[in-house]
Amino acid sequence: MQEATGCSYKEATEALQRTVAKSIFTAYSLATTHRSSITEYWSSALADRRKAW
Repeated sequence: MQEATGCSYKEATEALQRTVAKSIFTAYSLATTHRSSITEYWSSALADRRKAW
């Protein structure tokens, strides 16, 4: 019983790690693909913030 619980816990942990790794990879690939648009977005957002001040 205890062994089975440990096994399922290990499987759940590995599945969670895979999910996290996949989401990080997706975010990273999106960031590298759209780096220029992200940079433009942040620079315009910062410029708007400076104007507001």
